[in-house]
Amino acid sequence: MRAGQRPWATSGGRREHPHHRIPRRSALEPGQLEGRMSVGLRHRIAATGYLLVLMTCAVVAFWPIYRDSDFVAMAIGALVAGAAVAVVGAIRRWSTLVTACVAAGAFLVLGVPLAVPGETMWRVAPTWQGFLDFLSALALSWRQLVTISVPVGSYQALLTPPYVLAFAGTLVSITVALRARMPELALVPPLAVFTMAIVLGSDTTATPLPLVVAIAALSVGWLAWMRRRRRVSRLVSLDSAHADGVRRGERSFAAARSVTVATVAVAVAVAAGVAVTTVLPTTAARTVARTTAMPPFNPRDYASPLSGFRSYLQPATAHRALFTVTGAGRLRTIRLATLDTYNGVVYSVGTQPGDSGAFARVPDTLALPDRDGDGAGRSIQTLEVSIDGLSGPWLPTFGDLQTISFGGDDPGALRDGFYYNSTTATMADIAAVRAGDSYSVTAQTTPSLTIAQLATAKPGDAALPAVSVMPDDLDDTVHRYEGDADTPGKKLSAVLLKLTQNGYISHGIGSEPTSLSGHGADRITSLLTDQPMIGDQEQYAVTAALMARRLGFPARVVLGFTVPQNSDNGSTTITGSDITAWIQVQTAKQGWVDVDPNPQVRPIPEKKPERPKQISRPQSVVDPPKDTSDRDQNPPPQSHVKQEKTDQLPLWLSILLTVLTVLGWTLSVAALVVAPFLAVIAAKWRRRRGRRSSRAGPRVRISGAWREFADSAVDHGYSPHASATRSEAAQAVGGPRSLLLASVADRSAFGRAEPTEADADQVWRAVEELRRDLDARTTRWGRLRARVSLRSLGGYRGGRTEKGSSSTGSER
Repeated sequence: MRAGQRPWATSGGRREHPHHRIPRRSALEPGQLEGRMSVGLRHRIAATGYLLVLMTCAVVAFWPIYRDSDFVAMAIGALVAGAAVAVVGAIRRWSTLVTACVAAGAFLVLGVPLAVPGETMWRVAPTWQGFLDFLSALALSWRQLVTISVPVGSYQALLTPPYVLAFAGTLVSITVALRARMPELALVPPLAVFTMAIVLGSDTTATPLPLVVAIAALSVGWLAWMRRRRRVSRLVSLDSAHADGVRRGERSFAAARSVTVATVAVAVAVAAGVAVTTVLPTTAARTVARTTAMPPFNPRDYASPLSGFRSYLQPATAHRALFTVTGAGRLRTIRLATLDTYNGVVYSVGTQPGDSGAFARVPDTLALPDRDGDGAGRSIQTLEVSIDGLSGPWLPTFGDLQTISFGGDDPGALRDGFYYNSTTATMADIAAVRAGDSYSVTAQTTPSLTIAQLATAKPGDAALPAVSVMPDDLDDTVHRYEGDADTPGKKLSAVLLKLTQNGYISHGIGSEPTSLSGHGADRITSLLTDQPMIGDQEQYAVTAALMARRLGFPARVVLGFTVPQNSDNGSTTITGSDITAWIQVQTAKQGWVDVDPNPQVRPIPEKKPERPKQISRPQSVVDPPKDTSDRDQNPPPQSHVKQEKTDQLPLWLSILLTVLTVLGWTLSVAALVVAPFLAVIAAKWRRRRGRRSSRAGPRVRISGAWREFADSAVDHGYSPHASATRSEAAQAVGGPRSLLLASVADRSAFGRAEPTEADADQVWRAVEELRRDLDARTTRWGRLRARVSLRSLGGYRGGRTEKGSSSTGSER
């Protein structure tokens, strides 16, 4: 050996540690060969099964999006197909190109039957149209999935995203586990699929906690298993006399340690998550991809449908056929739009998620919502609608949608442009409906209550957009009308009854008495103060809704049509003169119910002369006194002013706040991730500082230097025997300098001469050089693992013993 040459350097210049060399053994006996083959086969089978279970858990996270048996068939087929290609490729040792070609062929052959089952013959043979839909869905279905309400079932080709993720994730994961040098990376595809399930998932339903815990436990278990196998492989490859003797003990100890670490890690993670969510519950809405994906239909781009109420009653349109219904049965009204936001000028759809403005694309079939209430008065009914002269985006309906199918000249365009609001059970279509278009809708009817039946009702708890401006005299009229009523239900019943008794119907068209259109705050004020009270359904519905809100009942305004009383299961034509409006009130017992607050049509008496004292007061010049009673369910106007000011932030400041928020969350997550590793590094630094302290004396410092070197060797992957002496431990590491350090440490511990501080400083400098030498033997990733390794901190075999002494440095 040449001077200065490291004992582990080969003649070719390639560094090779002695314990990394595979020992040369004689030819294996047949029994040994069969044993090794069976171990390898068992490992492949176990790894494949383990990853299939993990991938299944990841794919199950898509279930809230689909909730359909076709999804189950797709998931099973994709997982089995991806695993089969990966296993066969590993057994036959296919190249990457061959594996990719075989996988692509299987993916395309199974794509239509699994992802587009509606476009197959006998649910097996794909049709040409189905194949085209599947290819287009590979690029377009991702966007469509986040702009449609869930669950989607097997609607169109929306099973394509989970099919792609399940097939590709299983293929890559099992291939990496069976063929890659770092099988730990097989965890990446399942975790990526699980993340995509969350991103593409519902914005209201969180991922079940047991599923999250299962995936976390399986992930940690996989890492522990692979670490154990890597450690056992290293022990098997040791070319030392004691390797075989400790192999079984090391395996059992490594297995027990891995299980313990995995269990503790999962338990700590779950406990921390539960504690954080309990102590600091989030108040923000769940944010996923569909939260930020704006649907192309925005009802606020259109005028409020209630503002056009009088246009249906004009002579040119009053008797024009708008649409024809078949199968109306006992239906008395058909709704067109439901409105829940009032700003003092117009009643319109809302602006926040969850209110009347939140429309989304939906599949052909929906599960009926779990409405509050006992379900009385609800029934399933099917209605055939044929469009004649109706225009605009709103589609007539009558309740909670269950199924819908389109007809006419272009049913595909109507289906693609269909949007639905599940909160208010209203429908819209961005495709311009025209004469000849038709559709069939099956829905659950909304129950109705009379004004007298409201006396026993209690208010519901639905959250509606606050009313920003209340008409003058509304509160005074409510107080005057409620009389001696002592419950919210009796008050509402008394107020609406007075409204119908004092009011008269007039549209102000032709020879009818004067009645201005509109439903702004000034028009409602004049309605309440004029004698007699004259208006039509537009004003009475808005007034009744505002009165109900004042009495604590959630209320909405509904625009729709009355169905002629002679209607049966035959066809009935709806004209403009059938337009009407009513309210929906939420009660604690029956949920949302229809209530008709309109007076009966009857002769209107002569208008009484105005009394001098009734002077129209300026609208909203002085804020009315704050009503502290339990009837005021609206937040104070100041909150809306504050909100408007908040919404008027400069664009640069909004961008800066967004960037700072994202940066802050990123740094917080990064700090949580690296905190355990920084804690390990800090503990080792503190231990090294204590061992090097000059106050301990030269002999103790030299002993501490040896322990520091021994712990560094353990962290770098060297595993001397538990009872090894310093010389034996140095031989396990290799190199003359480690042997020299062991000799110096022995002389310091057992010699009679007292070492000096200079000797201790020289030994510590030698230890630093040996640590750098250990770093040079491994890769950058290996050096990082050594820095954060717990092997020298946690009482491992071959590591530390009690009171901080190392078993590799026993005093002998």
